[in-house]
Amino acid sequence: MTSLSIPSAGADRPVEATLRARTRPAPVWMQALVSVWILVTFVDFPLNELVLYPCALLFTALYVLGKDTTLPLTFRCWPILLVPFMSLASSLWAPSLPDAFRAGTFHFLSALIIITVAARLTQREIVRAVLIAGVFAMIIAAPSINTFETTGGPYGSKNIFAIRMVVILLAALAVAYDRSYSLVWRFAALGAGLVALSFGIIANSATALVFSIAAIALMTALWIVWQPITRVRSLAGVVLVLTGIIAGVVTIVLLSNPQLSPFEDFLSALGKDSTLTNRTWIWEAGERIARENFWWGVGAEGFWRPETGAAETLNELDHKAPGTKLSFHNAYIETKVHIGIVGFGLFVFWVGWVMWTITTHWMRGKGMAISFFLIAALIVYISTFTESYASGAFDTLQFLFNSAAVSCLALKYHNGRTHRVILRPQPG
Repeated sequence: MTSLSIPSAGADRPVEATLRARTRPAPVWMQALVSVWILVTFVDFPLNELVLYPCALLFTALYVLGKDTTLPLTFRCWPILLVPFMSLASSLWAPSLPDAFRAGTFHFLSALIIITVAARLTQREIVRAVLIAGVFAMIIAAPSINTFETTGGPYGSKNIFAIRMVVILLAALAVAYDRSYSLVWRFAALGAGLVALSFGIIANSATALVFSIAAIALMTALWIVWQPITRVRSLAGVVLVLTGIIAGVVTIVLLSNPQLSPFEDFLSALGKDSTLTNRTWIWEAGERIARENFWWGVGAEGFWRPETGAAETLNELDHKAPGTKLSFHNAYIETKVHIGIVGFGLFVFWVGWVMWTITTHWMRGKGMAISFFLIAALIVYISTFTESYASGAFDTLQFLFNSAAVSCLALKYHNGRTHRVILRPQPG
């Protein structure tokens, strides 16, 4: 679709005009494909790989076919490729070259898929795709509702299951609070959010419950308070500064009073001890292993292997079966162990770049979709200290974290391009 803006001028002389091309909504089949992709990276189900790998190949083909957009966008969001490249390179020193190369390839393909999706779908369309995929994921999980609190239904872990319910709740609120949707869509989204919240409560994950409460409070506040504020020039900046000052004062008061122990009190309220359910000793073991392989790590897929004695010891101490592929419950330690301090530096730079990009664009942007990506990125970022979600590949949480930044940089391709043209009167 194109629009032409012509300034007033005499009919007998050339005038300069603005020609703007607007991007049409993504085709229905593309939106459906993204929903399918999010679903197969959201939950495991029988024959999952028969859908996962063909989708990955199809997205790769779409990346090549849309190179006029995907290549420029790739150059703009190059930080998301740093860790995948390092993972691929680690194949040279990993215990198993095929396993490391496979893991590195998956990381690299994950980044290309995110770029392809962001180049073709707007932020609102991605949020809607997440919600649709989440509804189907809940349908798949519902028959195993009696196991939510123990094994998280089809997820194998109640924490993994519960954090995904938070994602569905967040997407549901973003749609329900978006006035551009019809009432049918908004009420349906609200219903899906209530189901996701109920499933998360049944899973009895304290961390996910905190995230759920925070998501509801933040999204509601952004809808009721922040959206009107952004319509008043300069008011948003004033509110952010005042909020930062208040937060700083509260933090100083809490930390300066020796009788207060906010961190311990918070853990106690969640029913956790100071070891964070034995995570601290897993972190200590990971740091020790990382120091032994300081610069380059053990290589992608190089630690959690049946023949690795340290890995089997951690399985035994965590009461897991031999050969179980655990994690260090910390994305930074996970990275240091597998791709060393060099990869760790790239990982920290990538995480910082994502958070900076989504935060700066959110401050200038409007709408509930970009607020969804900001809060989703914050949840994944906070989780990096107690979980390894961000270091995964072909995973919804990693997809959302990268999409938070890439979708912002892709806005120029959806808003259309502006061209200056000269209109000259025709003789006669």
